[in-house]
Amino acid sequence: MLIRSKALEGIPQLKPDSDAEQLFANRLSIRKALLTARPDAKQGQIFTPAIAAYIRSVIKDVTKGNAGAKRRETALEVGNPLAEGIPISVRANEPYPDYAPLSFIPPAFLRQLPPIPRQLGYRFVGPHLILLDRGARQIVDFILNALDDDAEGATRR
Repeated sequence: MLIRSKALEGIPQLKPDSDAEQLFANRLSIRKALLTARPDAKQGQIFTPAIAAYIRSVIKDVTKGNAGAKRRETALEVGNPLAEGIPISVRANEPYPDYAPLSFIPPAFLRQLPPIPRQLGYRFVGPHLILLDRGARQIVDFILNALDDDAEGATRR
């Protein structure tokens, strides 16, 4: 978060009465600042192999049994852009389209996944878990096929 904080120095805070144009301009400023701070961002710089393995084990545990199958189905369908036919490029530093929905993350996932700063959020794009910068709507890092039991070694889409 230190990189994010330093990158956003000088970008004014939005006021509560900001209009859509101001919100969009602010989002673009944040994106530009983050791209400048992490121009060579790559998969695995935040979700290191050890963290990705831990997250995969959490997801596998949370999706066990009948209740788990329902959670998995919810993650793959509710607000998931791929379920709605909206393709998303899953790459570090890639913007998450403003027109694309954000997937619902069942509370059982959130209780078990590592806590993250409030400026970030976990989301699913198809079976892939992304770490999304909320202010920039930009993908920070991702784990491909996180919802697939047999895809532990997958690294490319």
